[in-house]
Amino acid sequence: MCRPLNKCRSAPYHYATEVMRMFCVRLLVYRNWMNSMGVSPYVCHLYSDLTDGLVIFQLYDVIRPGCVDWKRVITKFNRLRMMLEKIGKTTFVVHVADSCR
Repeated sequence: MCRPLNKCRSAPYHYATEVMRMFCVRLLVYRNWMNSMGVSPYVCHLYSDLTDGLVIFQLYDVIRPGCVDWKRVITKFNRLRMMLEKIGKTTFVVHVADSCR
């Protein structure tokens, strides 16, 4: 759950808490929208669950069917090469996003 933090010293506390509350609401809306599309794995934490790009590929495929070449997508990671495979997958996400325009 998001906590209201006052990180902006020039803004009043009420304004900072309102901004943080709206930010948390937007995160919840995006997370619930992604989960309503039927993605797997279930998105619980927006930033950490999207790091491997698999959910983003599934969302592209739901919005524009046939846009993702699933033969090129790595779904199971090798433990030793996991970081490099995740970076490669995120670059492929950007490539798919450019081609699906």
